[in-house]
Amino acid sequence: MILNLLLFLSLLFLEITNQKWELMIISNMKTNDIILDENLMKFSSILANKTSNGFVVLERNDKLPYAVLFKKKKKVDHFFNFVIFCATLGLWSIAWIYITQVSSKAKKILIAIDEDGNPFEEKCYMG
Repeated sequence: MILNLLLFLSLLFLEITNQKWELMIISNMKTNDIILDENLMKFSSILANKTSNGFVVLERNDKLPYAVLFKKKKKVDHFFNFVIFCATLGLWSIAWIYITQVSSKAKKILIAIDEDGNPFEEKCYMG
């Protein structure tokens, strides 16, 4: 009789602890889903911001998440810049060189979210 009671109590204790573990696992899964949804929302908002600035999505993966974006080369109006160069007696040459060499080039960037949930952006090599 006592042995049956001990067996019943031990089975009851095991059942209660298993339920606690199952509840902990389910709650951890729910928090992980919430964190993943928040990271995906961050990622989507960064992509929306970049596409509004003129970038085009070349490749996107929502499981990892990462995206490769491309921005076309700007055409420089050299005649207009020459007129400004003459009007400012040559001071515009610094801005003209910058516009021609740096800001008008095509750009390719990688946007991703690391394992900690922090977004980052890297320039891709354009060979």
